[in-house]
Amino acid sequence: MEAQQKQRTGGNKLWNTLSNTRVLSLGLASTMFEGSMYLFVFYWTPALRSTQTTATGLPYGVIFASFMASALAASLAFNTIASSHIVRYSTLLIAILATANICFFLSISPKSEQSTFWIFCLFEATVGMYWPCTGYLKGKLIDDGMRAQVYSILRIPLNLFVVLVLLYTGDGETFSPVFSLCSKLLFVSCGALGMSLLNSDAP
Repeated sequence: MEAQQKQRTGGNKLWNTLSNTRVLSLGLASTMFEGSMYLFVFYWTPALRSTQTTATGLPYGVIFASFMASALAASLAFNTIASSHIVRYSTLLIAILATANICFFLSISPKSEQSTFWIFCLFEATVGMYWPCTGYLKGKLIDDGMRAQVYSILRIPLNLFVVLVLLYTGDGETFSPVFSLCSKLLFVSCGALGMSLLNSDAP
């Protein structure tokens, strides 16, 4: 009886957590951003190749190293911003999503090799800021005892999103509709996050 009671109590806590609008909006934002990030891994190469004007191959090692440097620099910048308390974490996350949305929108029809490269570096910078920011918010909004279960459930729509998009595109080269979809979904997640977090006592 005691075990059943604990199980029932745990189920109620899990349901209450998942039915919290702030947790749902944060989960939606995480699904959209992380899904877009995973899709970016597949499609940044064909996007850059589409703008190439020379016959020589792209310096993939240098490009990838630049992406990682951008993410690292943004992560370090996040520590400075967070310690200064000049902006709420929820506001910062919305700005991160909005910037990522702009990056994908500008990448739907890339104009030049150089501009596309810097846009991608900016997106990687949003990735560097996203992880510590969303980690802090999840830690504040989700209890320790429920965190693993909630995270596992939130991974389901994320994985479905990525797999379905990859199955839809098929060839791994058609990046424009994928970037367009990512841009639209990030725009929606910005709105959902803004309505639920900015009008509450979220950090």
